[in-house]
This record gives sequence, C-alpha cells and structure tokens, in this order.
Amino acid sequence: MSTLRCVLMLAFVCGLSALPGVVAMAAEPPKIRKPMPPPPTPPSDPKQQGDWMPLGVFALAQEERGDPVIFFQLSVNREGVISGAFQSTLTNETKQVAGKVDKASQRAAWRIGDSGKTIYETTLANLSQEVSAVAVHFDSNRTQTWLLVRMPAPAPAGQEQKLPQAPKSPPPLKNAKNAGA
Repeated sequence: MSTLRCVLMLAFVCGLSALPGVVAMAAEPPKIRKPMPPPPTPPSDPKQQGDWMPLGVFALAQEERGDPVIFFQLSVNREGVISGAFQSTLTNETKQVAGKVDKASQRAAWRIGDSGKTIYETTLANLSQEVSAVAVHFDSNRTQTWLLVRMPAPAPAGQEQKLPQAPKSPPPLKNAKNAGA
C-alpha cells in the first residue's frame, strides 16, 4: 500500500479532515487513566474486517544501538482504538498492544499488555512513513526518541526478502505550528 493511500485511509478511518507532517511528540506522556481495559482484538471474522485497518508491522530501534529487538503489529478501528501485538526477540515475549488515536491532535499512543508504565507515542502521519520518530515514555519523567521502521511485506515464495536500511540518524522533527508549512 502506498504511503499516500495509507495516510488517506487513516484520515477516513479516524474521521480526520487534515493530516499534518511529521510532528514533534509531547515532552510528557499522554494521560492514560487507570484501570485500563484489556487490549481489544480485531475480529477474526472476515466479514467484520472493514472495521479494522492494518497500519503495518514495525521494528523499534534505538538510534545508536544497532539492530531492533522489539516489533509491533498495529491496527486501528473507526473509533481510533489501536490494537495489535508486541514481540521481543531478546526475551521471546509476546503480548497484546492497546492504545488510542487522539482525533484532535492526531497523536497515536499505545501500551504493551496491561502495564501503563511505558507509553509509545507518535503521529498518524509518522505511522505512514517508512522510518519515523517515536517517543518512548518510560515513566512520568523519562522520555527517549527511538526509531520506528516499517517492515516490508513478506517476499513471495522462492524470492529473496529485501529489508529496508534504517538511517543512522532520526528524521527531523517539526513543531506542530510548522507541520503544515
């Protein structure tokens, strides 16, 4: 799916009238109230698939630390609810992902499993890019910017898989005021 098509589908799914460029994330994590409901799962019935749109499979990597070891598979529904899966290649841990898209700011924030201690935050526009910045809020006073790299669809049987090269530095962030310029 082309990036433009993905962005337009996100706008349609989430009822947005305009999409910003790459926007800097907030300095503090989004407020997620407790108790948190369990992560929703997209329906397995193919007739209901229209309610969920896959955003893609992403690798999460620190800028200076080499290979990614965390992977996300994300989907969003018409209400802006994010659901998906998380996998760590270091621990072989797999958990569900839950989050929400704020339609006003077009920010997407999600958590892994039932823990709200670490929150991942980016924008809808960033989720349509091949490589983008994501703010990782480890707690209320520690935030780092990591890279979110879109993984390609699997190669057809018998063909070699081509993987994207992650840049050595993060993409530039723009202020929300300058995002449309």
